[in-house]
Amino acid sequence: MLVEMLYLLKKSKQRFEKISGEDIIRLNDSWQLMNLNGQLYIIDLKVLEKNLGFTKLIKRNAEETIEAIKHLEIIGNIEALSDEIENLSFARKLAKIQVSSAVFNKDISSDAIIHFSKNTPALAGQFKYSESGEKIILSTKKQKAAFLRLLNDDFLHSELTAEYYAANSKDVLANE
Repeated sequence: MLVEMLYLLKKSKQRFEKISGEDIIRLNDSWQLMNLNGQLYIIDLKVLEKNLGFTKLIKRNAEETIEAIKHLEIIGNIEALSDEIENLSFARKLAKIQVSSAVFNKDISSDAIIHFSKNTPALAGQFKYSESGEKIILSTKKQKAAFLRLLNDDFLHSELTAEYYAANSKDVLANE
């Protein structure tokens, strides 16, 4: 009974006040999502993905990203990416690319992407190519993961040390 009451109360100045059903969604015997002062707080994203259709949303966004990749015309077997959409981790990474990738945001040409994939030390030898050399052929999970890193622009070159690095953060440094 006390646990049930905690779902219906919030602290207000001097006392607890009852909250309306609009402020909380109850999926099981613990709370997962709360709207507090206009901020949405999520405790366990996996529960929400499973119960509120987030998984379908992630997969749909991943499919949209595959369509965008098709337009680049750099993959010889695009179905290799479609086959991985059921893997939610892969689908999340794929869905994120179209929105956050500088490759898409800056309209990097297909030729430039292929050239980079062949000549960057971290990627050279990772992919197989079509006979014309203009399309990447993805056969293994390792190649698919490398392709996502390529589109996510995770490979950086230091002008100071002339070393290549893998980097997840793309904080743009401004000239000041």
